[in-house]
Amino acid sequence: SLITLTTVGYGDVSPLTPVGKLVGALTAIMGVCVVALLTGIVATAFSNQISRRHDMFEAEIVAALSDGVISEEEMHQISQMQKELGMSDDHAKAVIALLRDRHAND
Repeated sequence: SLITLTTVGYGDVSPLTPVGKLVGALTAIMGVCVVALLTGIVATAFSNQISRRHDMFEAEIVAALSDGVISEEEMHQISQMQKELGMSDDHAKAVIALLRDRHAND
């Protein structure tokens, strides 16, 4: 049942002795654990990269707001970054509005 649970399957060959079954079960569990660990590492790397890009987007907006106004050229740069990030217009507008409010309160 452990082999079925780990979706490994034995195919045409299966262990007959209790020690063989134990080794097979441990190998199956370790295989699933390794795949899960690697999947978590890759997912974390993607998440960190998206977070860094979002931070760069916010930094670009803050830099554009340094004089209190976002010029047409600055807005074009922000729009380019938005497209590169695959960010929706609504999300970008919300981030800009939030940072504009923060800048106005500072």
